[in-house]
Amino acid sequence: MLNRAVRSVGAHLGVVVCAFALVLGAAPAASAVEARPGSRVIVVLAPYLTWNDVTAGTTPNLLELASSGAMGNMNAQTADQDVPASVRGALTLGAGRWVGSPYGAPSAYDVDEPYESGTAADAYVRYFGYAVPPQGPNPLAKVHGTSIVYLGLPSAAIDSSTLLARPELGALGEAVTRAGRLTAAVGCSDEDTSSPSGALRSAALVAMEASGTVSWGTVAADPLLTADPTAPFGKRTDYDKLEEAIHEAWPRGRGGLLVIDTGDLVRARDAASQRSPAAEARDRRAALAGLDRVVGLVREGVGGSADRIVVVSNAVEQPYWNQPLLAPIVVYGGGFTQRGDGQAMLTSPSTHRDGLVTNLDVAPTVLGELGIDAPASMLGSRMRVRAGASTDFTAAKRRLTAVNDFALAVDSVRDRIVTWWLVGTLVAFAFGAFVVWRRRASTAVLSRAAILLALAVPPATWLIVMPTRYVTSSADVIVTTIAWTVALWALALLLLRVRTVVQLPLLLLLGLTSGLVVVDNLAHRPWAESGMFSYSVLAGWRYYGVGNEGSALAVAASVLLVGLATDAAAGTKAERWLRLLGMPLVGALTLLALAAPGFGANAGVAIWGVVAFGLGWLFLAQVRLSWKAVGWGLAAVIAGVVLVGVLDLARGVAAETHFGKLLRAIGEGEWGLFGELIARKAVNAWNYSTQTTYTWLAASAVATLAFLRLDRRDDLDDVLARNTGFAAAFAGLLAGAAVALVSEDSGTAMPALMLAEGVGCAIFLALAGLRPLARGAETPTPSATMDADEQGGS
Repeated sequence: MLNRAVRSVGAHLGVVVCAFALVLGAAPAASAVEARPGSRVIVVLAPYLTWNDVTAGTTPNLLELASSGAMGNMNAQTADQDVPASVRGALTLGAGRWVGSPYGAPSAYDVDEPYESGTAADAYVRYFGYAVPPQGPNPLAKVHGTSIVYLGLPSAAIDSSTLLARPELGALGEAVTRAGRLTAAVGCSDEDTSSPSGALRSAALVAMEASGTVSWGTVAADPLLTADPTAPFGKRTDYDKLEEAIHEAWPRGRGGLLVIDTGDLVRARDAASQRSPAAEARDRRAALAGLDRVVGLVREGVGGSADRIVVVSNAVEQPYWNQPLLAPIVVYGGGFTQRGDGQAMLTSPSTHRDGLVTNLDVAPTVLGELGIDAPASMLGSRMRVRAGASTDFTAAKRRLTAVNDFALAVDSVRDRIVTWWLVGTLVAFAFGAFVVWRRRASTAVLSRAAILLALAVPPATWLIVMPTRYVTSSADVIVTTIAWTVALWALALLLLRVRTVVQLPLLLLLGLTSGLVVVDNLAHRPWAESGMFSYSVLAGWRYYGVGNEGSALAVAASVLLVGLATDAAAGTKAERWLRLLGMPLVGALTLLALAAPGFGANAGVAIWGVVAFGLGWLFLAQVRLSWKAVGWGLAAVIAGVVLVGVLDLARGVAAETHFGKLLRAIGEGEWGLFGELIARKAVNAWNYSTQTTYTWLAASAVATLAFLRLDRRDDLDDVLARNTGFAAAFAGLLAGAAVALVSEDSGTAMPALMLAEGVGCAIFLALAGLRPLARGAETPTPSATMDADEQGGS
């Protein structure tokens, strides 16, 4: 009878969930402003620029450009930390993918510049004759008839070939030239040119083709630089000569891409450690004035109505925990020109967040504005301006600065907070297992309180943004986290006094953990920016949806919540309904919030999450596990993944997530990306497991389970026998954790967090069932303990 009810409920629930997901998940995103392709795109590099630099007194032209265009924050993540930031940032912008480059590799040079025993053209033939980049045509045929050659390309290609996802160096310039347009680069950031690392020519690295060549322009120190004893490294940019070079290099008629590097910003930053604060401030003011002059030039003197202007940083301050961590970006022209009142804010499918884009989005945006499709090798997406995402410039600048400061504050203490929590959880597990083993009923309350404290931390991290949206210091983050943890812990301790329902404290904390994550994702993540167990804004892997850690916590908490609620309702009419409907209803809502592309966008949850809820449901409803049930389970997993993919593709290119982009690329014949995804997940999972402290948490959880299970008193068996709802949920949780371990790229992180929730509950319930021993009495067997409980009640 119950089996028929289960099948009936499952069939009807599937129809309801699919309809609900189609309505919510496939809802169109806010419309983006589109425009006809322009003929030319001008990219002005502004390394180390901050929003505090954009003022009427310091950079009036840039302020006017930002006010009349679209603005946002941009990360500047790259694959390598051993070469100058401006170099690796430029290579990443040009590839649309994170790039590695060895320290000391040669720079870009005008073809007739002296280099080694001859000219740069001679060196180009010599260098490329021994190491031809695998992704492009024979470069030896390209040296004649071009203006600039990047001699470091062979080294960069070899270094990048070791990356799991190998980039196509020069993909931006290659796509421009293949479309019949021209590329040009102007500017020089040279410092001490006595070594190859002192020649910094970022403009050429952004504009170059796959052969390492740029059609037009100049990056030579002569004539772009002039001697100045007071300037950093004794040289500064000659802006009159730079302006002449821009006019001469600009590809006319055929249109295309021009990249400009003013140079002085890099020199001012790199010389700052050797100069007084007054000299440093003077150098930076002069560099910003030069940048602003170029911005005014390209808008008034060069750029026409059909042109697009992008002011973007190819470097931020290092190390990464120093400000600024997110760089300003301004796009002007076409669909990015301000219309009506308010300040336009940039966004992209890479972030799904107003005011935030990535450095990988720059190349697809440039190509899109030229009417050229971005190649599949580029990981970014075309930037857009969302309707209704505008405010006045001052407020927009204040918000973008606050987001940057908040991201810095959170990331600077993230590892410490997670480590403190992890150590505290290990101690709570060890203490609880010891108390259970020794039957110390007198200290059971203290041990249960320690378990509740560990369980209170995850939901507290989702509340950091309350009541203040953005805190601006690491101290504020720590204090706020502690305050919310203590508040939730105090509520749980109050519920300990309700002895008739021992599960109440667990239901509170698990309900908050699950509820906050689910509601946060259904509300488009207003709280997840704290990122303790979610994505980091600064790490740059993903900026939207819920991360693997947050998904693991939410699924584990939801599964356990239903099981514990079933036990708490034992003997009432609610128990039967909870066994029949609790897991499907809670599971459907949780999976929708976490996996649907319009919400959590974590497609992997459709695999291991279905396993956790599905097995939990079968055990809870006391349905016999058979091959038929396993088949239906696999069908449910496949259906979940297919549904998420269909919803993602239905939202269109402007709103697709990483999963939708992968499916679209595979549909266009890029089957290699699927293999690359599998390989990347496997390698990342292994690397992460060997590096993360979550491995210790997973090992501790497994050791605690083994101890409770192998102890001669059979404490774990006792807990599972007296809490059948928890036993069913725990079995589903273990299965889901095992599948997550082999299907996700977080290594042991997800199983560790899921086990931490489950093992914490198991120890808590074991402690709640302890009875004090009379002095000299033998240790009771589990059956004797159960008999005592049945006679006296619990």
